[in-house]
Amino acid sequence: MSSYTQSFNKVYQRSGPLFESPFKRILVESDDYLKNLIIYIHQNPEGFQNYRFSSYSAVISGAETNVRRDFVLDLFDGRENFIKSHQKEVNINFVKDLKL
Repeated sequence: MSSYTQSFNKVYQRSGPLFESPFKRILVESDDYLKNLIIYIHQNPEGFQNYRFSSYSAVISGAETNVRRDFVLDLFDGRENFIKSHQKEVNINFVKDLKL
């Protein structure tokens, strides 16, 4: 893999690894932390409300989904609060352990 990376980087005049390093796991120990993580993840893509690969629309819609919609909505005390919570910027102190 190392020689492939070196060749690829040479051809495309770039440097560094081709693939991201392994993700890290973070223990979520509070509902507030989980809520802020959910908002943070949803707000990552611009126009997240319509982002095709986001679970945001699955949570607020009534369509069939594999997302644990009831769990998430209970966490936010309902659909209205879930939507309202996503309209403000996430508290970055709650996600400080993430590599931003």
